[in-house]
Amino acid sequence: MNTTTKVSVIIPNYNHSHFLKQRIGSVLNQTCQDFEIIILDDCSTDNSVQVIEEYRHHPKISAIVINTENSGSTFLQWRKGIEMARGEWIWIAESDDWCEKTFLETLLEYTDESAVISSCQSITVSHDGSILWQTNSDKLIDKLDGKAFFKKHWTSNLIPNASMAIFRRKAYDEIEKYFLKYRHIGDFVFWCELSLKGNALVSGKKLNYFRKHPLDVQSKAIVSGAWHYEKLELIEEFFSLGVINEEVKRKTFSDSYKQYLLSGQSIAKEHRRSLVKKYYSKLGGKLYLILTKYLCFSLLKKIASPLRNYLNT
Repeated sequence: MNTTTKVSVIIPNYNHSHFLKQRIGSVLNQTCQDFEIIILDDCSTDNSVQVIEEYRHHPKISAIVINTENSGSTFLQWRKGIEMARGEWIWIAESDDWCEKTFLETLLEYTDESAVISSCQSITVSHDGSILWQTNSDKLIDKLDGKAFFKKHWTSNLIPNASMAIFRRKAYDEIEKYFLKYRHIGDFVFWCELSLKGNALVSGKKLNYFRKHPLDVQSKAIVSGAWHYEKLELIEEFFSLGVINEEVKRKTFSDSYKQYLLSGQSIAKEHRRSLVKKYYSKLGGKLYLILTKYLCFSLLKKIASPLRNYLNT
């Protein structure tokens, strides 16, 4: 593939008209100007198309594609944009996020031929502007080989928001694209696949803002329990492909169940019973009961101390 620009910025949108101008503006204002922008709308029902059309003749906009039917998958939109891209690097700039003007300059600064991923730290912001949580790194710039990145990402999800990273187009062409099978954790799978094709750079700078609101895809996936269903499927698939071994498989099942127990109340009640059965079958009865008792005991200990202090006042 002949590249004609350094970075192709893909902005996939669905019903984010309120956020689009901030998103597009934060891309256009980058200190690094060697980029094109591809805007994809997945048949929005709000006034997104009207906002997008305001940018149609901007010199940085190389393409605008408005779907007449919803694709049903964010990741199918990713694929469409990547196939249209002319850049050496790709940035999936989600339409409800925004960034600092030095985002591209910083992420490109230390890249070499071995790098296939370059990411920064991200600040997660609520709909009212409150900071919910932030990713962190203890290094200003961390260079990881692909296997080391995969190991960390598999257990800790180093890229919880696609907007905080860029990736090399050539590496994308080489992956199997298992991520397209998943509607909700496709981005997690995507970075797993890419990391096995080269090295990763992680900047310690907080340059990305990840917006959390009732309409964002991740929130819906958590409430429906879909995130857990797909994670269980992924563990089995990567084990069958030889990407992870039996020990990692068992540990990941355990870690996922712990996460379910700690956040189960955020999952709709009608999905909890089905998930409990799934985890029971994956972990086996004995381990399932041990983990359940351990986590319940840990939670009680956390509650007991503040409660005791309150009763003694």
